[in-house]
Amino acid sequence: MSKTPLTLIFFILPLMMPGCRYFPVENGQDENDQRTAALARPEPRVIAELLGYYQDLDRLDENGLKTRFSGLQGRLQKDECNTARLKSAMILSKLSVHSGGPSSQAILDPCLNNAFNRYSAAGRLAYLLQDLIETRKTADETHAELQNYHHQIKTLQDENEKLHKQLEGLKAIEKSIQQRNQH
Repeated sequence: MSKTPLTLIFFILPLMMPGCRYFPVENGQDENDQRTAALARPEPRVIAELLGYYQDLDRLDENGLKTRFSGLQGRLQKDECNTARLKSAMILSKLSVHSGGPSSQAILDPCLNNAFNRYSAAGRLAYLLQDLIETRKTADETHAELQNYHHQIKTLQDENEKLHKQLEGLKAIEKSIQQRNQH
């Protein structure tokens, strides 16, 4: 009978452990932890501001986007998922693939690989931005391939037309030779 309470404890203990993460931490939080926690659970206003920022990027050209991007790079802090990272990723989603610069993974890594940030609204926005950037990259590459194919088709059509004209010229010469031989 002594095995039953011990077995019961092994089954109940794992069920109780996830509940511990919901206990508030009152003392010992420094300013960085509070900012990270605030970003991890952003208010709808913060997300609305970020979406407004994204919409404002539409009015900028490539140089304006690059200027904003370089301005944000100084505000990135190592291993911290902050609004500067999300804004940088938003700018990356608007820039051409060929413009260079860091990858989306390098920018969004702290937001995507931190278990605390991953399931926050900011983390979900980071995943969305990474998907958007990767989709844009794929679309740009596909568009470049399509333009290359169009160029190849145009070149082949021009060559085909040139050969067709040469063939018509040869047919005319052959016809003229046949007419001379008949007379």
